[in-house]
Amino acid sequence: DEQGLLDSEDRWKPILDMIPEPKIKVYLDQRWKERSSNTAEKIADIKKEIRKDINSNKFSKVRTTFEEIIFSHLYPRLDVNVSKGMNHLLKSPWSVHPKTGRVCVPIDPDTCEDFDPFEVPTVEDLMNDINNYECKGKDSKDEKPIQDWQKTRMAPYLEFFKGSFLQPL
Repeated sequence: DEQGLLDSEDRWKPILDMIPEPKIKVYLDQRWKERSSNTAEKIADIKKEIRKDINSNKFSKVRTTFEEIIFSHLYPRLDVNVSKGMNHLLKSPWSVHPKTGRVCVPIDPDTCEDFDPFEVPTVEDLMNDINNYECKGKDSKDEKPIQDWQKTRMAPYLEFFKGSFLQPL
């Protein structure tokens, strides 16, 4: 009801056009023009008329019509390119997005609401982190050397990955 799927004639016509039985289309269109009803009532009308046709006609053309309407108007639509293109599929941790250069990082499901994808480091950020670390001379001969990933903003993601995914194995 809140989305107003069937609020006006210009909104209900495309849905009625999906019904292959002309008498149902004509009946519902006329009924809705004559009587004010909300979307929920109109959906109930569609179901009722489809059931009546199925029950009275063993060769009914409307057997799957209601489901087709639901799938075409209410379920999220999939983008073909996103569904089949390797660059659009879910990324493995540490892979790099080809356009943004951002590194795919694991996130904690318990705090996913706080995750900001624009804070994820890019390859350039990581290179700068390493260069800046070394320019500041933090790798002295007296200290135990650390790995490059520990010098970057990638460190918290790697620590999370190790603690959440690798150690439990």
